[in-house]
Amino acid sequence: MARHLSTSRFKSVRAGHAIVLAGDHPAMVENRPLFTNAATADKHRHGIGPVYPGETVLKSGANNRKIHSVRFGIPDFTLTLRERTDCPMHCAERARCLGNHEFRHRRYEVTPAFYRAVRDECELNSLLYPDGWRLRLHVLGDFISPVYVRFWAEMLAEYEPLRIWGYTHHRKTDSIGREIEKLNREYQRGRFCVRWSGGKGAWSTRVFDAQTDERVREGYTMCAHEFKGIACADCTLCWTSPKPIGFTAH
Repeated sequence: MARHLSTSRFKSVRAGHAIVLAGDHPAMVENRPLFTNAATADKHRHGIGPVYPGETVLKSGANNRKIHSVRFGIPDFTLTLRERTDCPMHCAERARCLGNHEFRHRRYEVTPAFYRAVRDECELNSLLYPDGWRLRLHVLGDFISPVYVRFWAEMLAEYEPLRIWGYTHHRKTDSIGREIEKLNREYQRGRFCVRWSGGKGAWSTRVFDAQTDERVREGYTMCAHEFKGIACADCTLCWTSPKPIGFTAH
């Protein structure tokens, strides 16, 4: 198995240094990202917009020092949508979203071209990595509809090497949350594991305002990346343990 080393050119955002928007900030009122730079066909490396021909939608995790493994293991990829725009309105983190720091992220609009590109990349990655590859949904954004969740169900059924993990602020009882929980149960949080953000109990997460040295805080096991710098792929707790996980706003 090849070794995958981080090639990230950017510093990590430190826990406890969240940028919090006021309720009347235009990004909050208009329900959109803080940064509105538009991607174009000629210059789409950063910015918001549809998928352009020849563009890779699923980004290599080798460019993400938090997610990517520095040990031997299967390769990691990430997908980024639009914070706030593609998130439920009741998300408790709308004002202090990680995206408030992330000018350089390429944020995708979900269109027919998006679905085609992702399907093609799932096929290619599954051919390149038949022993498995992992996809982090969503660095920014969330599941946008039941149809969107079912698209990922199709990808899992069609491409056995694919593994998906992430978090959602949808509730288990809403139409999108019910579809997510179907996949959690179908794959027994093996090839598909999405945690419930802002929830309580097993498979939940919580965001705390201030950083702490406590490894377990109010019953939540704090993210190891925050105090040890361990990458997600070297920790694996989020998709292997039902323990509630805590994070610090950043």
